[in-house]
Amino acid sequence: MGTQTNEEQIPSAPSTIGQIDAQKLHAESLQLRSQQFFLSTVALAGAGLSAWVGPGLAGLTDSRIGFFGLFTATFCWLGLLAFLYEWTLILRRLIHVIGWYLQLNDLSNWEKQFRAFTIAHQGKINLLEPTPPEKYIRSQNDFYYWAFVLYGIVAWTGGFVVGESKLWPLQAISYWKAEQLFGVSFFGLLIVGYLVTLQSRRSRNEAENKRIENDWPKFLKERSLNEPAASSSKEQQ
Repeated sequence: MGTQTNEEQIPSAPSTIGQIDAQKLHAESLQLRSQQFFLSTVALAGAGLSAWVGPGLAGLTDSRIGFFGLFTATFCWLGLLAFLYEWTLILRRLIHVIGWYLQLNDLSNWEKQFRAFTIAHQGKINLLEPTPPEKYIRSQNDFYYWAFVLYGIVAWTGGFVVGESKLWPLQAISYWKAEQLFGVSFFGLLIVGYLVTLQSRRSRNEAENKRIENDWPKFLKERSLNEPAASSSKEQQ
């Protein structure tokens, strides 16, 4: 009896190529999700350091901070955040590719049921309009978008605080010179450009996910039509 119980508890090995592929792709999908979370964590830690450590270090030194150096440092950091956000979108698209492959080849019932459930109950994050009660699931892509928006604002605010203490003191705003007014305006363009970049990448990612959804069935159909023709030509040879 004990031997039979132990044998029953041992999971059976995958018997077909499809089952082996499904196991490999599920593991790959989990790894991609972990990488996506790790990138978001790195961005969060870096934004916090730039927002609080930067102004603190600037307040400890009496040396003058030039506008070009401050602008370049902030630009590079916002560029890095935008790069990390794009990286998370690339990983998310790979997960999307894997999910549709599993679904269209009947290798994962979970993918089918989960996709149908989220379509029925998923709602977007909207700060201006209340979400209907039945739309209680939020897209992970929306959370990553708003997280990187917050990271960028926090990092930019740290740079602005340094500039306010060294270059354009707000207490003397009525005595600003032309270069100070130009510096504040030009520095403000950084955060505007960053937010516009994130929104454009978000919109493009949604369009690319839609293309993946439409291209997978076409690709599989073309492959199924070409494979019999290729096999028949080999048999004739």
